[in-house]
Amino acid sequence: MHPKEEGFTWLSSDGTRASRIDYILARDSPPTDARLTPVFFSDHAMLSCTLSLSHSVTTGRGLWKLNCSLLEDRELVRQYREHYKEWQTLQDSFDTHAEWWEMLKRRTQTFFKQAEELIHPDQACAVPGRKITDSLLLIRDTICHARDRNFRLVVLNLDFENAFDRVSHQYLFQDAGLD
Repeated sequence: MHPKEEGFTWLSSDGTRASRIDYILARDSPPTDARLTPVFFSDHAMLSCTLSLSHSVTTGRGLWKLNCSLLEDRELVRQYREHYKEWQTLQDSFDTHAEWWEMLKRRTQTFFKQAEELIHPDQACAVPGRKITDSLLLIRDTICHARDRNFRLVVLNLDFENAFDRVSHQYLFQDAGLD
């Protein structure tokens, strides 16, 4: 290796080794400009590149990422496990394990997307139209009201682990389109 030459995207901390290990691979899109910029918090240089894209370039459907906060809901995880057990019984109806695996991924994605739509991330429990920010503002206003009037106030943080025990199931079914 020749760390004194230009164009390396990685440099060891002592400066004795360097490598071109970061690449931008672009098919049918020739680069018109490329730059390496040192980055103080990394041993890699930032590689930025301008590409000449043809008009026929299309993009794929993208990636789906699981909202991991859904996994904190024990009931939702329990429901998913029940579905998964059912889906496991379907393996013999597919020609290959890969086909079954693709079906499993699609159904998993659909299950969690529907769960995410059912309870909006900003929704306070399952009260229709009630947002988490509404609850926070109410707490703030209560504290300010008590302070301004010199009232004694206790703020109690409750464990809402079982908050969904009081959910309006009719609302949930309507929101999910199951009524």
